[in-house]
Formats: sequence, structure tokens, C-alpha cells
Amino acid sequence: MEELNAVIIDDSKTIVLLIKNYLEELGIEAITFTNPLKAIEYLKNNKVDFIFVDYNMPEMNGVEVIESVRFLHDGVIIMITSVGENELKLKALEAGAVEFINKPILKAEFLATVRNLAKIRIQQMMLEDEKILIQAEVQRQLENIKKQEKETLEVLAHVAEYRDENTFLHVNRVAEYSKIIAKAYGLDDAKANIIYQAAPLHDIGKIGIRDDVLLKTDKLTDEEYDIMKSHTTIGYEILKNTTSPILHMGAEIALTHHERWDGNGYPKGLKEKEIPIYGRIVAIADVFDALTAKRPYKKPWSLAEALTFMLDNSGKIFDPELIDVFLQVYEDIFEYYKISEQEIKDEV
Repeated sequence: MEELNAVIIDDSKTIVLLIKNYLEELGIEAITFTNPLKAIEYLKNNKVDFIFVDYNMPEMNGVEVIESVRFLHDGVIIMITSVGENELKLKALEAGAVEFINKPILKAEFLATVRNLAKIRIQQMMLEDEKILIQAEVQRQLENIKKQEKETLEVLAHVAEYRDENTFLHVNRVAEYSKIIAKAYGLDDAKANIIYQAAPLHDIGKIGIRDDVLLKTDKLTDEEYDIMKSHTTIGYEILKNTTSPILHMGAEIALTHHERWDGNGYPKGLKEKEIPIYGRIVAIADVFDALTAKRPYKKPWSLAEALTFMLDNSGKIFDPELIDVFLQVYEDIFEYYKISEQEIKDEV
């Protein structure tokens, strides 16, 4: 028989020792208590397989003991009763007892009853172990799915970046900056993590822009600029029909990250808080990174120049409240900027 343990609660030392000896014959280790209050205190901090409890005790009766310990764990509760106490047995069953042993205790009956209960208890424990293993496997599979989803999203985001000669670092920085701003703004960790994964998709619509427009280094004509602006709606159309929270947010960000606080943005000319918070956050992260990054058609701005631009356009391009948040976490953003710049140098 597998290792099982028990607690015996009875104010009679004779009964306690008798039950303890019988349990030892079955290989069940037992701890004894003649004071039910001390037993309850022990059970609050220790798991046991069986609880043997008498009914008539000075401090509290057995039913009260059962009611006190039944929710502490799933140990099998056995009430020690006198023959004929049917009303008491009903109360004990309602309280949580599963079996009864009559006084005077007959050894053969006791051993047979406990042996059968032990088999049931072992099966129960095996099922619990199996349940834990299944839960662990399910969790492992979920983690794999999340990892695969993250990798798929990264690849999808990088497709657009490759087309206009941006780097992996751009989408990574926009993701990191967006998460920093989102958390400082007060979004919970779950939403901040989703925006971290969705932000790199902001320019996914660029895969639908023809090369002569997307890769042009000279000033765009009005017609070409209109074509370029359509990457917002293209990105939205690509991502909108999904049940994934990440892709759903990605669609919203793709559509709205070029809207302006003053209403002069595109594609819909939304203004102020008509623009979803996620689009407003990514707009700041995207523009700040675009200014400070080197591109084929421009040199990187200094951090001072970029910061001045962000401040000058608070309440124009950007949500002024979010610009205040941006300033609060600027040191964190600058720290990540330095790390990514070092990665560029290391690659060279």
C-alpha cells in the first residue's frame, strides 16, 4: 500500500492508541490528538489522507470539527460513533463525513473498512496526479502556441519593414516604446503586453503599396502620397477579420496610427479621443523612432531635436496627456534606444 497518513481526534487516549495501532498494521502513519482545537490547527497547515474523529468531546463535538476542516483539503473523514446514533450520522454526512466506524471498535471490521477506503484514496490521488500532468501538458502546449503566434506576428511585421528598407530594430523599438508608454499611462499588464505584440503590425499595409511609391526617396506627388496613405486601410483590411486580441488591436493600430490629435491626420480625420488609445500610443512611439533612426532618405535626428519636435506637436499631432506620460518615461525609452543602437554597431 502506498504511503498514507492520518489524524486521529478523540479525547479518549485508549481509543486513540487503539486506532493508531490498527492503522500501523495497514502501513498508515497516524498523528493523534485528544484536543480537537489543536487538531484543527494542525490540519490548517498539513495535508492528510484520513481524519478519524469522535463525536463526544469536551471542547467541541465531532460534527463541528468536520465542519471546521472539510474545506481545508480532500482527506477522507471517518466519524467514530456509537451503534444506533442514526440522527448523528445524518448530521455527520451533511457536514462531510464519508464513513462511520462503530464503538466498540471491532478490529476486523475496522481493518476491512479502512483498507477499502485506502484503495479509493490511492485511486483518487492517482487521478489527481494525472490531472496535474494533463494540466502541465496543456500549459506547455499553450506556451508553445503563444510562442508560435509571437514568432508569426514578428515575421508578418518584418515583411512590411523589409519592403521599405527599415530594420527589425524599428518594429522592436516601436513595440518596446509603446509598452513603456502604455504601462505608464495606466493600462494593465495584459493590455500593455498585447500592445507590445500588436504595435509591430502598424505598417503591415505597406506590403500593398507598389515599389515605385514605397521606395521613392524624392518628395512624393499628391497622387503618390494618397497611395502611400492607403497603407493604413490596407493594413486594417488584412488584420480585421480575426478573433485574436493581438490581431484585432493590430488592425486598430494600423488604421489609426497616422490620425492626429487636431483632426488633420488620415485616413478618417479623427480627432482627439475619437482616436483609439492604442493608435495614439503607437503614433508617439512610431514618430519618435522614425525621427531618431537612420533611413536611406535622411540622417537620424539627435535625441534633443526629436524631443523638441514631440513637445512642439503636443496637442497637434499627439495626445498632450500621452506626451506628458512620454516625458515621464523618457529615461526608460532612451535607455532602450541606447541598447538598440549598440546592437546596430555590433552588427556592423
